[in-house]
Amino acid sequence: MAVTVHSYIAKLLSTYEEATDEPHSKIAGEMEIPVSNYYLYRNGKGNPTAKTIDKIIAVIQLKRPDVIIKASEWYLQQLNLECRGTRDSAAPDREG
Repeated sequence: MAVTVHSYIAKLLSTYEEATDEPHSKIAGEMEIPVSNYYLYRNGKGNPTAKTIDKIIAVIQLKRPDVIIKASEWYLQQLNLECRGTRDSAAPDREG
């Protein structure tokens, strides 16, 4: 399965939740996102606009920039695993 922006946003939000231990409603309010949409984005669903993504990033960047680093490391690791899997499965069989 391809690593998506939806999964990255979900990871950002879940990592931010863990780091702040704030209620979902407070986080959603700070990000100016309806709570129902926040739940969707946190679960890798929904379709946030670029403006909404900017709001999410702005709050995290201001309050807990370390979360962006953690989520980005996770994202890059997922991409690396995906690339390795593709490379391994596409490698020609040299036996025989």
